[in-house]
Amino acid sequence: MEQKEIDHIVKRIFRKLNNYLSLIKLNYDTEVIHNFRVEVKKLRALLRLLSTVLDDPDELKLPRSLKEIYAAAGRIRDIQLQITRMEEAGKQILAPDYLLYLQFELGRRKKAFHDLFKAKSYAKAKEKIMENLPGQMSGAAIIDFYNKKMGFVRSLLAAIELPDEDWHSVRKVLKDFVYIFKTLNEEIPGNLRATFWNEEQLAHAGAIAHELGRFNDVCIALNFLRPSWLIEFIPQERKQLQSLRLSWLSNKRNLKVLLTGQYGPSILTILKPVEVQVT
Repeated sequence: MEQKEIDHIVKRIFRKLNNYLSLIKLNYDTEVIHNFRVEVKKLRALLRLLSTVLDDPDELKLPRSLKEIYAAAGRIRDIQLQITRMEEAGKQILAPDYLLYLQFELGRRKKAFHDLFKAKSYAKAKEKIMENLPGQMSGAAIIDFYNKKMGFVRSLLAAIELPDEDWHSVRKVLKDFVYIFKTLNEEIPGNLRATFWNEEQLAHAGAIAHELGRFNDVCIALNFLRPSWLIEFIPQERKQLQSLRLSWLSNKRNLKVLLTGQYGPSILTILKPVEVQVT
């Protein structure tokens, strides 16, 4: 992968980011926010890969301004999804004050995003990244990156039981691999000297990452029902919310059993060392 190809990919991602940011400011659409965050994740995954061939990998990290905008957009989407969950549970759970609280928080987060975007334009982020991109990335370097990350995940999965944080780490690595594989093979097809998956393995990894995403969503939902928060509501509503929390906790436990018993071993079947092909 040559300099012009690397530049092309990064510029293309930033064009998409610009478009999504313009759309977010119009109505904070949940799907648009999701698409924006996906593009940031693609960029972050690519930079993690490219940084491995630099003398100082820290030179090619996501700039702080972009990370702050990404995080602010994520907080908005988390609240939007929680409101949707509560509306779906509305027939069984009556929690009007909690919904009002979420709506208030959503408004506050939207204002914070708007102020942040005005105060911290990320225009310089692109310039900083473009200045530090490597001149080339070999197929061997891509495989070396894959093998190191793959080894990290396999070491986590060697545990009898993983804490939530480790499952989230596994998901992040899998998603990075998916983003990198798709980005390189869609943008510069047939030009890589090595690759770590075939299309079947890519689909398998994507399906597993989706299930890990479901687990992550439940964890986020439960974070909005922390006992320290629920104590603020009147007893009748608090009891309703506590009941919902117990139901979601049960769902989380069931998902974790599935992750440990089925998806953990399945991940090991696609995360295997790959030999570097020297040409």
